[in-house]
Amino acid sequence: MPKFAGRSNAACNYCHRQKVKCSGEQPCQRCRQHQRHCTYRPRGDRTVAVSEKHLEHLNTTLNDLTNAIRVTGNSTLKPTSRSATPRTTRAEQTPPASAPATQAHAHAESESEDAVAPLVEDSTAESFIRKLKEVLSNVGRGSDNPLATSATAFPATSSPYSSSCGEGSAASQRQHANMRFDTTHSKLSFKLPPYQYAVQLISQAEQSFGDYHTFLRRSFWRRLHATYKNLSSQAKDRNWLCRLSFVLALAEANNHNNQSLTITLDESGEIPSWQGKKDNSDDIFHTLPPGTEYFEQGLLMLKVSYEDPTVDDVEALNLASHCSFILNRRKAAYAYAGQSIRLAHSLGLDQPAPASLSNLEREHRKRVWWTAFCVDHATSTELCFHPAYVGIDDSLGYPDSSGLSAEDLEEFFDPDLLTAQIKLLQIKGHVITVVRQLKSRHVYQRYDLLHQCLERLEQCRTNMPANLAPLLEFDFQTLPNAIPDNRVPFSLSLRYHQCYVLLLRPLLLHQLASMLRGDMSISFKEEVRNTNNTCLQAARTNAKTMLHLAASEMLVEYGYWDSVHLFSCLTVMCLAKIMAGRLPGPFVWQGTERDEDVALYDQARKVLVNMVQCGNISSRYHLEMLTEIESIGDTMLHPRQNSSSNLDGALISLPAAQAGSNGDTNDGSFRVGDIRLGRELGFDDWAELLEQPVIDFTSFDIYSTSLG
Repeated sequence: MPKFAGRSNAACNYCHRQKVKCSGEQPCQRCRQHQRHCTYRPRGDRTVAVSEKHLEHLNTTLNDLTNAIRVTGNSTLKPTSRSATPRTTRAEQTPPASAPATQAHAHAESESEDAVAPLVEDSTAESFIRKLKEVLSNVGRGSDNPLATSATAFPATSSPYSSSCGEGSAASQRQHANMRFDTTHSKLSFKLPPYQYAVQLISQAEQSFGDYHTFLRRSFWRRLHATYKNLSSQAKDRNWLCRLSFVLALAEANNHNNQSLTITLDESGEIPSWQGKKDNSDDIFHTLPPGTEYFEQGLLMLKVSYEDPTVDDVEALNLASHCSFILNRRKAAYAYAGQSIRLAHSLGLDQPAPASLSNLEREHRKRVWWTAFCVDHATSTELCFHPAYVGIDDSLGYPDSSGLSAEDLEEFFDPDLLTAQIKLLQIKGHVITVVRQLKSRHVYQRYDLLHQCLERLEQCRTNMPANLAPLLEFDFQTLPNAIPDNRVPFSLSLRYHQCYVLLLRPLLLHQLASMLRGDMSISFKEEVRNTNNTCLQAARTNAKTMLHLAASEMLVEYGYWDSVHLFSCLTVMCLAKIMAGRLPGPFVWQGTERDEDVALYDQARKVLVNMVQCGNISSRYHLEMLTEIESIGDTMLHPRQNSSSNLDGALISLPAAQAGSNGDTNDGSFRVGDIRLGRELGFDDWAELLEQPVIDFTSFDIYSTSLG
């Protein structure tokens, strides 16, 4: 007898109803004997129990991989190297003991290289026809082959993107319907400043934002002279008039007063009254910063041809994004930057230019792309958005003037300035990504992430061009000859130290949140104090830089970025004062450094107050937020004298029935209005950063020179 094969897992409907064995065939033996139609029930889904911990791990891994794919392009330090952002998956955080660390890192790099392909497949119809012709042409090479003959009978078909790189004809670029909107221009009046004043403004513009490639220098000056000589000859080119208006707007906003700013202590400590007029209905300030008129004029002239874009359109959008910050229009700047980077990508500026172009045109296209890249990343990170473009082609190098003639060199600024800007924005994007990862409750080994980010910041400084690296840590007192008379190096220094502030400031906030909850048992180990001092030292450097710019008439009083950098360093110094007054040991001061920090804070705050009095819109709101922090500090340091204070309409108080002398409440949180800081800040899971002395931060002390 054959061996019994076992009972079938499935039974037909008839056998199932009769409660008899079924052979499981189709049809089964019983149905075949009785000549019945044999049917089976569809198999249902199987319910499998999965632990919640496993699901959280899968979700964390997916999010980390997605973030790594998004930030790999802007976190690389070199366009020819796609080193991945420090990954936070378990596979990398806890590698097998037998696998060296270098192998795990190499594996992460290979994953990022495979994941970050800027274009997976060209699926356009033009690409399909082009490939079809290639197949036909490869079938037979002989002239008598009918397939090869039919393939050559069709004209060459180019991709809509290849034509933008100079490979297609003019006809292939206009395969769309034309609209009257594309060529119709409304009548507008155009206003220019006096010629001498315009020359002064353009010269000021070159000194203020020469780290970007906003225009070809010599060509811009020639067209400026031609415009003033015969305006009607240039009136037809509205794109030129638009870009000229934007440059004049930026220059006028950056134009400095003849009188230097006198730094004195602000005895009142109050927000100065606004000097402009107020609208009684909605409290909108009508006093606009200088340059606004030219900015509005440029916006009226701005008309981008999205179907037939040019490099000039990308330049105009880059300038429009810059100008938007004059009025604190950050979302508008973000929108213009997004259009700019997408047009640049559609033009193929992120790819090496065709060899048929001159060296001047090739370098111009490359620098316009990098400028759009920088503008996109600067506006995105400021709003905590992902950049519109994160991929970097390996074949596209940094700005380089080595292949230019002496005459062509006059068209460009120093390429090292733009290269430094690119690297700083890449590392800033990486810093923001790391801070976001540190706040996650599912990230392991936070110290390793912090360690890697600090290493990359140090590497960023060492990889700077030789003539710029010393400027990131120069001393205003001991190195007076090394202080440049140009604004651009100071801007680079401010942006570099801002990265340290953005990375380490959340750690200060976590410690402050613990103090607000009344946790008086915080132990400030040496590693924590070194980290706090690194953040405080970066804030000191930026504060002294801002004071030097104010005294040297290089402060951009209406500038958004100067206001942001000033507010950031003042915030850190204010937190340091509050923490040191609340508990001993969070910082280490040498000699009279603590008293010097108090004086430095007062002087830097006066600069911010002066920017508000001048009409800087962003500075006003920065000063209001700084005042809120100061009020919270007064409440913490003097709870009895400041049991309640009115801060811009919001009541800040210690509940009398629950609070003790240390500001702690029964539920473990400190109340500021309706905000429960102890639980709403999202830093409760950072406690291990105060408890795990894993690395020695003294090895990352970049401030080898005393700042006095």
